[in-house]
Amino acid sequence: MINNMYMKSKLLKYFIIINFVYCSIHIRDQLVKHGWCSRISHHLTAIDHKDFNQIEKILIALIPLTDACRIEYMSLLPTLDKLNDIYTKHHLDKDSIYNDILTNIQNLRTNLNEISSNDL
Repeated sequence: MINNMYMKSKLLKYFIIINFVYCSIHIRDQLVKHGWCSRISHHLTAIDHKDFNQIEKILIALIPLTDACRIEYMSLLPTLDKLNDIYTKHHLDKDSIYNDILTNIQNLRTNLNEISSNDL
């Protein structure tokens, strides 16, 4: 349980640092301009869905750019639904190693659905 709390703390710090970096040096616009949105979204669809380590890293890269990459990410909804099903099956308890990944999948899905419904 201590290791799980440590990992959650480490992941939260990582998100804060990434968001700070994206905002402070204006890298977000450069990433979008140079095709990062389509590259990273393609990587999620092309990867083996059982490669939990890579899925986790890709999700961490996707989330901070959700608003800037909305158009490219909308095509990820079926993949995110499939991953949600896979990780829900592995999500056996609150201390599961899949908990953070499942939370990131669900947050990304929710953000994309909110954005798309706001566009209507």
